[in-house]
Amino acid sequence: NTFACEGETKPSWAWLQSGNAALMLTAASESNAAKHTVLFYFYVEDVTAAHASLVEAGLNPGAITTPFYAPQGEFELVDPDGYIVMVSHT
Repeated sequence: NTFACEGETKPSWAWLQSGNAALMLTAASESNAAKHTVLFYFYVEDVTAAHASLVEAGLNPGAITTPFYAPQGEFELVDPDGYIVMVSHT
């Protein structure tokens, strides 16, 4: 599966799947050039509950956003090494 932004000819991301294993690849944008260019996605059934649990544990997750591909929301959590863990819904 691939996705290209409106007006673009090259895909901005691709999702590969084999059995139960899935890998999503995306192109880095200028806005995240200073960050690591690897995003790790973690899928949960309840994004709001996962966010609240991380706040309760003393972590600092980003705000929940609802991009078109995650209508139930997603947010990021930066680990101590600066890697980004995205939490989204199943």
